Amino acid sequence: MRWRPTGERVVTEGEGGIAFFVIAEGQVEVTQGDRILATLGPGETFGEIALLDDEVQARTAGVRALTPVRVLGLSAWAFRPFVREHPDVAWTIMQTLARRLRAAEASRGD
Repeated sequence: MRWRPTGERVVTEGEGGIAFFVIAEGQVEVTQGDRILATLGPGETFGEIALLDDEVQARTAGVRALTPVRVLGLSAWAFRPFVREHPDVAWTIMQTLARRLRAAEASRGD
């Protein structure tokens, strides 16, 4: 479990991805370059792409605390076995990725 104060980076775009995170308390802002992609809150997740895509292995976005935030982390080496043993978690991650892909495609029209 990690606590981060308002304004502090939780993960940095381009750095190696070594964990998957679930927000327990607070809100974060997801950015790519100077662009704000999303605001996430309790129960929402981030960090899965760097762990799922063997080609990337780097953070595709940065995450910064908008409020004091508490995140629960699952290391890269524990992530894959955990997801395999909990298909409901795998399904939720796939749904989240589908929503994010749809939002990214919709924003291209901006």
